[in-house]
Amino acid sequence: MKKLIIFIFFLSGGFITSCSKESNSKKEEKQAHFIYKKTSRFTDSALLQTQELFYNDDNLLERIVTNMNQGSLITTIEAIYNDNNIITKIIKSTSSSFSTPPDTREEYNVTITENTVLLSKSNGDDYGILIEFTGEYVDLIKSGELSNMDPLSNKIYKRNSGNNIISYEDHVYKTTFSNYAKGNVLSFFNPDLENDYFILFNLKTSNQLPLTHTKAYSSEEVLYTHTFDASLITYDENNNIIKIGNDTDYVIYEYIEL
Repeated sequence: MKKLIIFIFFLSGGFITSCSKESNSKKEEKQAHFIYKKTSRFTDSALLQTQELFYNDDNLLERIVTNMNQGSLITTIEAIYNDNNIITKIIKSTSSSFSTPPDTREEYNVTITENTVLLSKSNGDDYGILIEFTGEYVDLIKSGELSNMDPLSNKIYKRNSGNNIISYEDHVYKTTFSNYAKGNVLSFFNPDLENDYFILFNLKTSNQLPLTHTKAYSSEEVLYTHTFDASLITYDENNNIIKIGNDTDYVIYEYIEL
């Protein structure tokens, strides 16, 4: 069970809405396909966590709601689009039963270039989040003062020629990946590779799902190596993952057709 939970937390990527004209065009071509709608995680057969995506009348992703620990922490990411269906603002709100203050709200202005997304606090605070990417794949995300972002906040993602992730690295850990399964890579409660902003901006960290990962300190001292049992993954006819896990500890993925 412990190994299963470790692997579940390590899933990444997403089916996402883009802000560029090129990505919007690609999305329009995919509207007849089933795309990611909801994830539900069960532990000891009890529902523990969910993540759900909501789309507007134009089939654009407008809201991501993540419910952790049966409502103890609810995070909502909302995208505001302009008339050209480009995201110009993001609102992040949280409701927590174990933090002070219990509710928070953050607003970010969005600036998009050919290979970066910059979120800057709309209230004028010197704080932002920068995502660097190549195509639809994340290379780096960092955060901090816009005038001088701390390199210690860097999270770096590297891939092979097939765009499958081979490593993730921050200032404390380095995780290497191999042994890729078929099917789409999904996002779900992953402290290393997942980020709601990746979902909003049509970005992911790997083309296929890696089954083997080795986590080490930046000093290269290995913490553990784990290979997930591929037989515990269930796919639909389109190679979308619909279930991961055994009969009591598992994750269910749901899709909709737009």
